Amino acid sequence: MKTLGVLIETTDEPVSKKYYTKNRESLQFLKEYGIYMNYIPYDYAIFAEIKKQGDKLNINVIPLFGNSLTLEDCNQCDSIFCVYEGVYSFMNGGYDQYNNYMNILKKTKAKVFPSQKMQQFVINKHQYLSYFNKKGYNIAPTNFINLDKYNLKTIMNFIKKNKLEKVV
Repeated sequence: MKTLGVLIETTDEPVSKKYYTKNRESLQFLKEYGIYMNYIPYDYAIFAEIKKQGDKLNINVIPLFGNSLTLEDCNQCDSIFCVYEGVYSFMNGGYDQYNNYMNILKKTKAKVFPSQKMQQFVINKHQYLSYFNKKGYNIAPTNFINLDKYNLKTIMNFIKKNKLEKVV
């Protein structure tokens, strides 16, 4: 039997009351993982949906927890679907946790979706915006600031030069 790990633990947005009411019965098993019915993060609901389909297809679907992920956890899987991604590892533990997370995904024997390389690409805004720009996609005027040389004047000059009214 194949094993699919679903990487969860974003503790992000909860599912809607409508979704919960419709799927209450199939969500009950989440109590095994410390998730009780007053708040179900969307990634746990995705895990529950995948597990339900896995049961029908004779695939062992297991949770992998992003904040405590280990290589051993990953290596028990044939494939891993990451709802919890590199951005969450960085948000939850800074560079150390992010680097540990990425190294585990790089070393695992399991097939990872999205791949570790794709997750690195997405988290590096400068890299992917430059890539899209080279491929001819229109991107918003963007200025990347070297943190070693950061100053407010650089940002203000960029805003003034491009006649921007709003910036992110």
